[in-house]
Amino acid sequence: MAKYCTKCGNSLEDNAAFCTKCGSPKGYVNYNQNYNNYNQGNYSYNNQQINRTNGYALAGFILSFFFLIIALIFSIIGYSQSKKMNGEGKDLAIAGIIICSVRIAIVILILALAYTIE
Repeated sequence: MAKYCTKCGNSLEDNAAFCTKCGSPKGYVNYNQNYNNYNQGNYSYNNQQINRTNGYALAGFILSFFFLIIALIFSIIGYSQSKKMNGEGKDLAIAGIIICSVRIAIVILILALAYTIE
């Protein structure tokens, strides 16, 4: 089986104590795997990147077209969570808040006009 360095992905000899590329001691993976993905930045053995999505921001944006109050609450929660997630979903949360606010203003305007007509 091929051995690969866990730090840089370099191919190692079977009896290697250190990686010849990065100098990492004895860290290797014992399996055959195509490391082209690793070298392209798509794969990392030690630091797997996890794509996190701000679910509240996404739900708030989608619901803003259907359920105003629930969407507004989700968008506000999504906006507050975006600060903890390095801005992930901030734009969707702001869009959801704006859409809900405009739609609520339109509903209030329609109700006010309907009340004055009667």
